Amino acid sequence: MQTLALLDLGPRDLRTGELVQVNDILDADGSGVVLPSIVSKAVVAASPIFHTVANRMVHPYAAGGVRRQILDCADERVLLSHGIDARALGELKQGDHARFLQARMAWLAPRLRTFFLAKARWDELDRASLRSLIVTDDEVDVA
Repeated sequence: MQTLALLDLGPRDLRTGELVQVNDILDADGSGVVLPSIVSKAVVAASPIFHTVANRMVHPYAAGGVRRQILDCADERVLLSHGIDARALGELKQGDHARFLQARMAWLAPRLRTFFLAKARWDELDRASLRSLIVTDDEVDVA
């Protein structure tokens, strides 16, 4: 669901500004979505923030890594399409990866919440109806 919420932001390619297409982020055989980490495993500390959606991007593979692409992108609109505001970008430029991810999560959290609430069907039952549980004599296979 978090991937869908990130897609709902309308992410743009950091290099071209074009909308990222779902087929751009599929793995080689097309069976799953690949969301690159912003901060690589070599940098990841024990902090749980490194293992959250804040450290994932809906972006095609980029030589040099997605963090380099973020730092090279000068288009505020493109960066915001990935939930990277001026505060988060400043933290990344300073090299403070944990604070970058915290700032990005602070920007993403209300938008993720809005997305999830919009998709929830609070007034619908989450169990089968009683009628669907009734088995008639015609449906019983007597062997």
